[in-house]
Order: sequence, then C-alpha cells, then structure tokens
Amino acid sequence: MKPHPRDKNPYIRVRRIPNSKYSIRVFPGCPNERFFCIDLLLTPTGQPIKLPAHYELWAFPPTDPMFPAIPTARLVPHETDCADDDQKFIVHDGQRIVLKRPGQPEVRFTMPNRPHQMEAPVPPDTIELDFS
Repeated sequence: MKPHPRDKNPYIRVRRIPNSKYSIRVFPGCPNERFFCIDLLLTPTGQPIKLPAHYELWAFPPTDPMFPAIPTARLVPHETDCADDDQKFIVHDGQRIVLKRPGQPEVRFTMPNRPHQMEAPVPPDTIELDFS
C-alpha cells in the first residue's frame, strides 16, 4: 500500500526531478523480499500521479551480488487500469534506476539497501558453525 503523505517511515524518500514539476517518491515494499516501490508526485501538491507520457523508468542490475541475474529492463507499473494516484513501480533494494525524459538529461538514482534481516538468535548450549 502507498504511504500516507505524513507517514514518517525513515525509508520513505522524496526527491524533486530537476527541470520538472514532478518528484520521485521511494517507499518500502516487502522487506523480506527486499523491494521498494516508486511513484511520482506532483511537487506543488504532493499528490501521486501516473508516469507522464514520454517518461520512461529503466532498471539496471543492483550492485548487490545477491541479484546478479536481474536484466536491464524498462519498468512497467505494478497495477494496470488503476487510478492516477495508485500507480507504482516495484524494484529491488540496491537497484539502479534511470528516468528518461524527452529533451532532458537522464536522471539516475540507486534504491536504498536495507540491512538483511537478522537471523534468529542461537539458543544457549548450541554449537554454531560458521561457513562464511
């Protein structure tokens, strides 16, 4: 679900797109699956919008070696036939994103990398082997 505009989650980030009336918002998806969501906002109002015509979002492989097989691809919205304020794109932690716009330089950014979830503590009187 999309966050409320006043949500204070530390992983929600909004950055204005240079030479544009839009901003990009990044917010958490499922931490266990290690993905984030991206949507666009109309900067003056903070209202979510659909990706404008002729704007393209492209994903490049994450820098995290855990995901070596993710190809470069044009992103498509997670939902189809949704209201303007419901459109979002799903990307992995650490994935590199490029926003392409006609007549403007590309805008590049990298998704945050959240720490891997901690494993359950080892019960007392247990021997743990480390294979790292």
